[in-house]
Amino acid sequence: MRTIAVAGRKGGTGKTTTAVNLAAWLARQGRPVLLVDLDPQANATLHLGAASNTSVWRLLVRQDPLAELAGEVRPDLHLLHGGEQTASARDVLAFQSTRDARGAMTALRDALRKAQGFDFVIIDLPPSLDLLAVNGIMAASELCLPVPCQFLGLEGARQFHDLAAELTDAGGRAELRWVIPTFYRANVRASEDALDSLHQAFGTKVTTPIRLTTRLDEAARAGKTIFEWDADCPGAQDYAAVAGRIANG
Repeated sequence: MRTIAVAGRKGGTGKTTTAVNLAAWLARQGRPVLLVDLDPQANATLHLGAASNTSVWRLLVRQDPLAELAGEVRPDLHLLHGGEQTASARDVLAFQSTRDARGAMTALRDALRKAQGFDFVIIDLPPSLDLLAVNGIMAASELCLPVPCQFLGLEGARQFHDLAAELTDAGGRAELRWVIPTFYRANVRASEDALDSLHQAFGTKVTTPIRLTTRLDEAARAGKTIFEWDADCPGAQDYAAVAGRIANG
């Protein structure tokens, strides 16, 4: 089972869109996937047209069995729903950290060790560097960073890269494997310059860019994956290419 954390320092990077469509593409290939929505805004949950609930809180705070919490929202795609109480789970973990810092950082990893039947676990991290993000990174073996092809987009990627490196001292094992350029506009100078900067900073970790298209936003608002909404649009083609590369390691 491969566990991939999808991270972003702030909103508007394409983080949740990437997590959802990566998970959706893998599931459509018959690869069982668990998508974990760690963002208190529950954007991944809403993106799939599901209702937010207390699943993450119950997993991290009450330590309820994962099998009872993750629901199948598409064939081979299971979701650990996010919701407002996810923020409460973060607060409980913060209190726990005063007594057991390591345990507060590895609550999600400990829970996911009991996961069975999945080829992939995709974790949609909150757009922050808080204890929920730390839990997601500590649980993952691979780190995926969507980075908008915009001015200063590179800085957020470096921050998460540095955080993952720091957490190795606490037993973390997440390795930055994938940098996904998002909101890419071909032949636009600022976009091309940002893409060049990513290649210079991260080399072969940089994937095919995700072209800017309103279809991705439309799909999210409709509670659909891009493959359900418009499988022939540039966004679907680009995410299929990126997901195929990730699936092949």
